[in-house]
Amino acid sequence: MNAGYGWGTSMLQRPDADLGNNSHVMIWTQAGTVTNCNIRNNIFATALERGLIVGFLSTPMKWIMDYNIFYDFTTFAQNEDSAVVYDDLAEWRTGSGRDANSIADDPAFVGTTDFHIQTGSPASNAGINVGLTLDYDQHSVGNPPEIGAYEYV
Repeated sequence: MNAGYGWGTSMLQRPDADLGNNSHVMIWTQAGTVTNCNIRNNIFATALERGLIVGFLSTPMKWIMDYNIFYDFTTFAQNEDSAVVYDDLAEWRTGSGRDANSIADDPAFVGTTDFHIQTGSPASNAGINVGLTLDYDQHSVGNPPEIGAYEYV
């Protein structure tokens, strides 16, 4: 939640502030061996600039990203040198081959600091089983599970 807004937007004081390092997910080019790297069942909501910065042009992406919810970004995603920019989830899917089952929608949180979901949330029963049996509140995880940290109870 709120990527890039922490510490009074302290990223603006960094010497590399012009790179816009204020995203939910930042993955640079991966030269080494990567196994079992899965980004699933997350809600990425509100970012100062963009949701994702991903290094993927020089080497293939070696990770899986799917069953997530994305909401409220100025720019959806870009590569590490900003040469390629995706404005929305549809462009990201086409360009990256990722997030086929992900959703771009308001997750319908209970409040601005309460990240439980409300009735009718697009996160409800929209996740994939990742082997968890309990949510963050220690409630049983459904099948399919909710996307996010909390099951709707």
